[in-house]
Amino acid sequence: MSKKRILHNYKENLQNNRADIVRRRYEKAWSKLSEEETLKRDVVPILKVKLVDCFPPKSNQTPGTALLTVWKPNEQTITTLGEGKRLKIYNLQVSKYKGNNLVQLSANRATIYRAVHASSTGQKPFEARKEFTLREISNGLKPNVEVDVVAVVISQSCQHNLTLVYVADFDLNLLRIKVWGGLESQGLQDVMKEKNFVAACNLLSQPDNRCGIPSVKYYELSLVTSNPSNKKLRNSLYELRKAVPNPDLFTKKAKAKLDELCRSNWSTPKRQNVTPMNGTSSESAGKRRRTTDTLMETGVSAQKLEKTPLSSTITPRQNTSGLLESRKRMLHSKRRKLDLLADPSPISPIPNAVPASVRKPFQAPRRIRTETDDTENEEE
Repeated sequence: MSKKRILHNYKENLQNNRADIVRRRYEKAWSKLSEEETLKRDVVPILKVKLVDCFPPKSNQTPGTALLTVWKPNEQTITTLGEGKRLKIYNLQVSKYKGNNLVQLSANRATIYRAVHASSTGQKPFEARKEFTLREISNGLKPNVEVDVVAVVISQSCQHNLTLVYVADFDLNLLRIKVWGGLESQGLQDVMKEKNFVAACNLLSQPDNRCGIPSVKYYELSLVTSNPSNKKLRNSLYELRKAVPNPDLFTKKAKAKLDELCRSNWSTPKRQNVTPMNGTSSESAGKRRRTTDTLMETGVSAQKLEKTPLSSTITPRQNTSGLLESRKRMLHSKRRKLDLLADPSPISPIPNAVPASVRKPFQAPRRIRTETDDTENEEE
């Protein structure tokens, strides 16, 4: 056993020495390269614009949307694709956007942009984007509405592949931002730190309102920064910094409110209505089947089930206590059945046939006499 350990330690030391040699060579080559020339990143600029159809098929239908991607845009293209501009765009490449109903459009060298007057489209004047307050978001928004907010980061929590970031405004209104894939996959680990003042653009509203906190989702077109280029967001962020002179104290108060909301949500269960037996929905029928199976397992007769007023309202606490009692009775009945069983018979030994070569007694190896041994004996 000691020889194996010595061999293992030798191999491990040898591998560590080789790794150190490679690392020193790499650091030497990297330092030499950095001294000779300045390293530059090869970055290709990209512009992504969300487009809305100016001519919907019907007046009561929502206009269609698409995502336009422009590689290496120049200043003229960026100015042409400004917010609120009405354009006719020719020679685009179309492909289905993954995971959504949006259509992916890609511009190329043959793409042509032509301006269209607002009178020819017959639509209402363009409404510029506005910054939503957290109170407006908490009052309720339609799903998938683009939201721009300014707030202070309070805390983070990771759940498998999802990171939840909680932010708050000056009035301690809370908002939950969902980032799928984690902050590092989106490059937000340095921006979304606690006590940071951030401005978020193009967040999508979500119907999730757990613990009384509204939710928004970070997606491909979203942007979170502490130094926004938008003038309105920059002014709002400046006003928020003036209103919150002590971020430590503000974060402590916001965390206390967040903990209180989560605690009250768990400690105060909602009342549930149990549907009557003659319901028509499949969901109520499934609930009735599960309730009937549970009661039959606990030994309750069908007559008692019919006498139970299922149309009355019961709280989850009473229902939980009843389930606990039924489980206790079921466990006691199983225990009584196990006590009635006799002790098991002793386990027979496992047949293990010993080969004949092992049963033979040990014999010392015989020595073979050679001519040299005979000559040595004669000399003696």
